[in-house]
Amino acid sequence: MPTGLRWRRWSASWARQPSLDSPTFLLSSKGRVERFDKYESSLIAHVRAAAQEAARATMRAEAQSAAQASATNTASFAARPTTTKPVKMSVPAFDGKDSDSLVF
Repeated sequence: MPTGLRWRRWSASWARQPSLDSPTFLLSSKGRVERFDKYESSLIAHVRAAAQEAARATMRAEAQSAAQASATNTASFAARPTTTKPVKMSVPAFDGKDSDSLVF
């Protein structure tokens, strides 16, 4: 069996540890588990709320961007001239006719 100061300190500290079957250990374990459950629940709620807020912010930004794009498209459409220009095309003649240009 080992001897020495370290061994005596270790065995003394081990002797102070509660037994796994003792009511004190079970109550302290239950308290730790309950505190951890409360901590875990609050952490999950916090992360969930942050994720929902981030999703809302993203949706707001997308809606704002779409509204700006729509306003820009409407403004550029309104700025177009309302007069139309005739389209001119030249088409080569066929069937041996003279090569006149056609204007549509």
